Amino acid sequence: DRLLVEAQASINTAVSDRLAAQANLDDAEAGPRSDELEAEQAKVSAQEAAVKAQAAAVQAEEAAVAQALLALQRTRIIATAPGIVNDKLVNVGDYVRSADPVLELIDNSAIDILLELPEARAAQIEPGQPVVLRSRALPGWEARTAIDSLTPIASATSRSRAARIRLTDPPPGLLPGTALVAALEISGSSSGYQVSRDVLTRRDGQWLVYGIQAGGPEQPSLAQEIPVNLVSDNGETVIIDSPELSPNFEIVLKGGDALQDQAPVMVVEGPSAQPRPGTASDGEAQGGEGAQGGGADGGAQDGEEAQDGASLLPGLSVALPWSIAAQEA
Repeated sequence: DRLLVEAQASINTAVSDRLAAQANLDDAEAGPRSDELEAEQAKVSAQEAAVKAQAAAVQAEEAAVAQALLALQRTRIIATAPGIVNDKLVNVGDYVRSADPVLELIDNSAIDILLELPEARAAQIEPGQPVVLRSRALPGWEARTAIDSLTPIASATSRSRAARIRLTDPPPGLLPGTALVAALEISGSSSGYQVSRDVLTRRDGQWLVYGIQAGGPEQPSLAQEIPVNLVSDNGETVIIDSPELSPNFEIVLKGGDALQDQAPVMVVEGPSAQPRPGTASDGEAQGGEGAQGGGADGGAQDGEEAQDGASLLPGLSVALPWSIAAQEA
């Protein structure tokens, strides 16, 4: 009996396994049910919608980044060439249009120097001639270079010609407009008159000195404006020349910057000084401080010799008379 029961149980198990396998086979052959398929399709559609939404958000962020980069680029002004800023043409808050200038740049990689040459010396200067450059703005600086070219036309006002010097790789402190002193070796001796550099006055491109036309007993002396050529610049002293100058001609050493041609003056110091009763002497102008013209003492001292074959001119100091100074104050 026991064996029969075990055999029957085995048969039942086999039948159950066959039925389960048949059910699985029927499910496999029948495929997914419609409700499961619809659920899967709905899930896929939701995922596709989420991807599209994320893509739209990414595009919006990319557009915002591009707009920010454009705004950043518009805040930067890139020069077309390197240089240093010489002038700012607009201020914060100003409205500018496209292509409006906002800064003035100067190319500092090379500087063109225009050296004024006296008319009498221009014929002795040739391109390629060595020249030594110095500047009071740069103590200790010195550059040895050469003349590049000469302008073919002389200035009608200063009677001088310009020599062009191309200075490459200038020092940082040498900016356009800086005054330079050039030393040239010229054969022969210089003709002219040696005076202090402070004697010279520069107006309208012309170098000037002042002489004195003596007045009468009741008339003041008058300033005489004399155009001169700058023959040589020796630093503290210069050599000048003019047909109106002579070895004994007295020029104004002190007070010339405040003078005009034919302006009334009073000689207060020098060979021609003749103080009148009631006037000041010893270099002081009547009217006190402020009436006397400015300028450092110049001219030759006792025992001083002129350089380069030039003559020395006697000097004097002048001041505006008290009556004239009071009217102009």
